[in-house]
Amino acid sequence: MKGFNSVAQLREYLFLSGVASINEHRLKKYGITHVLNTATELKDFQYPSGITNILRVEMKDSASENLLKYIDQCIDYIHMVRNNGGKVLVHCIAGMSRSVSVCLAYLVKYDNMTLKDAYDHVFNERRFIHPNQGFWKSLIIFEEEKTGKNTVEVRPYICGWEINVIEYETDLRIVNGWLEDLFRFLFTPFLILVMQIIWTGFYS
Repeated sequence: MKGFNSVAQLREYLFLSGVASINEHRLKKYGITHVLNTATELKDFQYPSGITNILRVEMKDSASENLLKYIDQCIDYIHMVRNNGGKVLVHCIAGMSRSVSVCLAYLVKYDNMTLKDAYDHVFNERRFIHPNQGFWKSLIIFEEEKTGKNTVEVRPYICGWEINVIEYETDLRIVNGWLEDLFRFLFTPFLILVMQIIWTGFYS
């Protein structure tokens, strides 16, 4: 499996990474001609010489951020690069949430993939991806608008919200959620009681 600081190639023209992966050697290696920066924290980031085609989109990695406000601008930029025979690197800070969400939306709209298939494809190339909950909800809306159906859902479980993307992983997390809650409910009071007994015995 490729490391966290690697560059994932999703298509011949589409690449995904975090900012730590960006250097002159890698940009030349993959023939990158354009960059899409999706992180508001990196609005002043200086790229290696030779990279002048840069779209900076000041997006926050927050569940309250309206991903849909930025999607069309981002994916249309990727498609423009593709049609012009270029290669684009999409990145945020970690290459886990914002940039991943943009790539998923692109694959849904322009490659006619379902959101689940797009996720599976990106996950296969970059294992540590994790769009935040708000972005997932926006992507679900986006998929329904573009395809008329949903292949991913957000559903509640005992310790919060989980994304039903890969069924066996989701089910495992639901089980873990119940066990975690049961552990807190039963074991924590028991541990406190034991400590009180020990403490009382120590000073008696």
